[in-house]
Amino acid sequence: MPLTALTHDISPDIALGERTWIDRDPIDLARADQQHLGYRKALSGLGVEVVNLNINRAFPDSVFMEDPAVVVDEVAVLTRMGAPARTAEMKALGPVLGQYRTVLEMQAPATLDGGDVLLMGRRIFVGQSTRTNLEGYQALADMLTPYGYEVIPVEVYEGCLHLITGVTALDGETLLLATGKFDTAPLSDYKRVEVPEEEAWAANVMAVNGTILVPGGYPRTAELVSGLGYPVQVVDNSELEKAEGSLTCLSLIFKT
Repeated sequence: MPLTALTHDISPDIALGERTWIDRDPIDLARADQQHLGYRKALSGLGVEVVNLNINRAFPDSVFMEDPAVVVDEVAVLTRMGAPARTAEMKALGPVLGQYRTVLEMQAPATLDGGDVLLMGRRIFVGQSTRTNLEGYQALADMLTPYGYEVIPVEVYEGCLHLITGVTALDGETLLLATGKFDTAPLSDYKRVEVPEEEAWAANVMAVNGTILVPGGYPRTAELVSGLGYPVQVVDNSELEKAEGSLTCLSLIFKT
């Protein structure tokens, strides 16, 4: 099935956005815009229909489209993000998602960021982090279990923003991960490939139509993944990393 990716322009106020585990460094907005354009072009070049939005520019973190929703084949779930300053982003996103899926909405006291959700076929792993609470996990399970999904909680350790900051899928059977970021026991059924310790940020990659997008600046990880037989494309994301954003954070990607 074809893929669609929803992306969003970078807010001019991105420097004011949330930070949890990293210090604030100046962000070159012009360079960030160019990197974001390069990211969109990379997705388009791999056959993804990219729909770039400009509906939430007033919100500093609105470029991080992965967090406000979880989209599976049957429905889209609008989350309640764990950072209170981001909760208003969902209002404008709902009608957009309604063009593709029936939309369900998470309610208080649940909090959940899409960055804490690792989709592995009919199994969905939900990180328990500073942004996603137990009620968020349970709410997602209640919504998606009726569609045949198994929803599994995973403890995320201090220093790791989201579950998929520390682990992403290379394919349906293989995970790329950074050690010491989360409890690996719930993921023991999968093959696991560890990134070099000094390149922990590179555990967040994107598998898109058979190609693995790897963030720039992590040559050992790119070489590792390529050596496993996967086509690799390097995408520069250095400016948005300063806002605690990984590659997957920048799009909400789903089958259409």
